[in-house]
Amino acid sequence: MAVAALALAAAALAPAAAAQTGSSGVAIPDPNLRSAVESALGKQSGATLTESDMARLATLDASNSNVRQVDGLQHAVNLRTLYLQGNR
Repeated sequence: MAVAALALAAAALAPAAAAQTGSSGVAIPDPNLRSAVESALGKQSGATLTESDMARLATLDASNSNVRQVDGLQHAVNLRTLYLQGNR
């Protein structure tokens, strides 16, 4: 149920993020979420994540990754599937 709520929250935030364009860096404060995003995008750890990168993200599995916050996912405007089971 919480995963569905987070997916809906990300979808609700998508229009605001979609209005932003360019290659500015996207902040993802939770290091475990950031790691999952980097992995899903094939980026090296610590690499700049651009809004264009985030727009490529359609599925994210961050299950059992000790994710505590999802700030930054609003930039994943094409995110359709989000797995966050086993997190806080």
